[in-house]
Amino acid sequence: MNNHSFKMELDEIHYKYERLTSLIGILQQFIAEQVDIAGAPERSLNDALFEIELGMDETNDRLKKLIEHKESAA
Repeated sequence: MNNHSFKMELDEIHYKYERLTSLIGILQQFIAEQVDIAGAPERSLNDALFEIELGMDETNDRLKKLIEHKESAA
């Protein structure tokens, strides 16, 4: 993997983390404001948290592979 590909992959990982962080902020605000969630889909909060967890796991795996690949190439 060349330096350009490595940087592009790191940029994509950073972007994914930014999106997930945004979701976390939305959920925190959703909970903190104690809005009436009667109109929200029943499992929307659980689904959102699950999506964040999956995204973080996926992104951590991508980052680990990048680091391992870069170390083995050195």
